Amino acid sequence: MRKTDIEWVKNPDGSQGYTWNPVTGCYHGCSYCYARGIVTRFGVNDEGLKSPEGMYSVHIHDDESKEIFGNALYPFGFEPTFYPDRLNALSEIKKPTTIFVGSMGDIWGDWVTDDWLAKLVNVLYDRAVKCPCDRVLLLTKNPKRYHVIADETHICVMALFIGGEVMWYGASITTIDEAISHSKTMSKFKFSNKYFSAEPLLEDIADHIDFTGIRWLIIGALMKNGRVVPPEKGGTQKQWVKKLIETARASRVPYFLKDSIINIWPELTGCDYANPLPYLEGEI
Repeated sequence: MRKTDIEWVKNPDGSQGYTWNPVTGCYHGCSYCYARGIVTRFGVNDEGLKSPEGMYSVHIHDDESKEIFGNALYPFGFEPTFYPDRLNALSEIKKPTTIFVGSMGDIWGDWVTDDWLAKLVNVLYDRAVKCPCDRVLLLTKNPKRYHVIADETHICVMALFIGGEVMWYGASITTIDEAISHSKTMSKFKFSNKYFSAEPLLEDIADHIDFTGIRWLIIGALMKNGRVVPPEKGGTQKQWVKKLIETARASRVPYFLKDSIINIWPELTGCDYANPLPYLEGEI
C-alpha cells in the first residue's frame, strides 16, 4: 500500500491517493503496458504466456513461496499472483482517501479465481462500512467480470456498492472494438458510478461510445518507455482527442486529460468539471 503518482488518483485537496495491489500480473498482453515494464525493470523473469496445457498460470505468494523468493517484489514476474498478506493494508489508512485497486494488473481478468475475488470484495466491503467517505476506483479490460461477481458470488456485498458513492467501476476503452464492446457491457450494470478510461487512446473511438450512465472519462496518450509517442510516429492523434472531448461534453460527462495529452497540446487544458468524484471529510 503506497502513495501513487498516477495523476487521476487524487484527493480533493490535491494530495495523491493510494494504489492497492493484492493481485499483480496480467495476460491481456498489451504492448503499451507500463506495469509489465516496471516488472521487467526490476529484472524479474517475465514469460507472460499461457502454460503448454492452455491454462492460465497463477500463483499465491504465501509463506512457502517466501521461503524460496524472499522479499522479491514480483516473484513470479508478470504472471498473475495473489498476495494474501496485503489484504490488511487498507486498515492502515485512518482517513478517507482515494484508492485505486489493481494498478499492477487486472484483478477482474478471467484468470483471477473466484476465491481471490471473494477475499478482495470482502475487504472492500469492510472498508466501505468503516469509511463510506472513501473513493475506491476499479478498472479493467474485462468489465463483464463485474457482472459475474455482482450476480453470482457477492450480490449482497455489491448491493451496498451499487447504491453508494464509494465504488467507481471503470472500463478501459482504447480501441473501437473495446469502445463498442465495453459500452454494451457497462450499460447493463446498475452501478451508480461508472467511468471509462481511454488511456492510451489508440483509435478514433468517439462515434462508438455509449456514455449512458457514465460519470467520468479519462483520456491519455500512447507512451513508450516513459515518453509520449509522437503523433507522426503512430501515437495518439489530436483530432481523436478533440472529437472525444466534444462527445463527452455533449453527453455532459466530466473528463480528465492526463499530462501526456496536455504536454503535447496545451490548448486542450480547458477541461471543465474535471473532478466529479464526490468525497466527504471524516475519520475511521
